[in-house]
Amino acid sequence: MSFQSFLSIRFALLILLVLLVSACGGGSNTPPVSEFDSGERLRFSQASYSLSMYETEKVEPASIVITSTGTNSANWTATVEADEPWLELSQTQGETTESTTIEMRVKTLPIGKYHADIVFVYNDEASEERIPVTLTVESAILPGEEVLLE
Repeated sequence: MSFQSFLSIRFALLILLVLLVSACGGGSNTPPVSEFDSGERLRFSQASYSLSMYETEKVEPASIVITSTGTNSANWTATVEADEPWLELSQTQGETTESTTIEMRVKTLPIGKYHADIVFVYNDEASEERIPVTLTVESAILPGEEVLLE
């Protein structure tokens, strides 16, 4: 056997070893990508919302801007957890290719503090994001202020 044949066999074995290691995950601790993980992620304009209002006024709708960070569109659904009737969404499902804006509408409520989570599910239910919303309803009459009744 010539020296060149020996090197060719050795090179072929090295290539075979590299292919085997690659096929077995290369010794990496990184888990394989699941078939349902499209790599799409959603970003939201805010991580949480804190709204306030007086008991007699209506709150202007607050906007949530949803942006897709990947190259493909991301289908999503949004629900208000615990079905809080004071918080409504203008849109509860959609497909975001670049950005989408939905509005939160708040109903008039008695004085108090209210909390709800908006839950966004996307990537075929593989990913979930929660956005907490707090609403504080205050008295329209300031302490010490006189009210004239007719």
